Amino acid sequence: MSNEDNKTNNEWKERELGALWLKEGKKGKYFYGKINDVECVVFKNKHRETDKHPHYIIYKSQPRETQPEPVVETTAAPSEVVSEEVPF
Repeated sequence: MSNEDNKTNNEWKERELGALWLKEGKKGKYFYGKINDVECVVFKNKHRETDKHPHYIIYKSQPRETQPEPVVETTAAPSEVVSEEVPF
């Protein structure tokens, strides 16, 4: 690599704001990554009607809310409990 190539690469590195990865979700494709150390997601603008509307919209990423596992309580007589071993 020549000095000119290194200079060009350094200039690009200094201008770099972040990186995005293309992901596939339940509702379609989107980008995920970091811009200036802020986690973000980028979705296609579904409401784009004119050239004045953006093609994509960037949102600050939020942790996904996980659904708690439902607690199922059963009462069994001691004679009905066979084994607590995992069968594999």
